[in-house]
Amino acid sequence: MSCGTIRDIANIEKPHRSWQGCDLDLTGVTIDGNMDFTGATFSGGAVNFGGAVFSDGMVAFGDATFSGGAVSFDRATGSIPQLR
Repeated sequence: MSCGTIRDIANIEKPHRSWQGCDLDLTGVTIDGNMDFTGATFSGGAVNFGGAVFSDGMVAFGDATFSGGAVSFDRATGSIPQLR
């Protein structure tokens, strides 16, 4: 199953909203621009920002839903998004 590309993830004008059953592995990446996950659904997969560097821009998770999977920001540095 195709779960999108980095271009889909970073596309602010038409962001990818459903990550159901998909793993999103951004381990060790440097995020120096905006990423918009507002209203996205993450279920049944792993979301991994382990070791990522948040150096500039904004990563938004407003109204995102996480269920049935795992979310990790282990060893991430910089302005790490807060999930509530």
